[in-house]
Amino acid sequence: MAYLDLTCRSGQAAEAVSALRREIELYTVLTLVRHLHISTRIPSRRPYTERLLGLCETRLGET
Repeated sequence: MAYLDLTCRSGQAAEAVSALRREIELYTVLTLVRHLHISTRIPSRRPYTERLLGLCETRLGET
């Protein structure tokens, strides 16, 4: 997200960028959890369940 850092010119802009970054990170985790759920329900996607779970746990540990 380096492009977001380039737009910071003031403290207020930096706060807005920080909030936006957080929202994007949370949405990404939510999307991964959704894919995790799908992988448990569709047999052809089950091979990805364990890796998705690990990725979700890692991302949740970072938030």
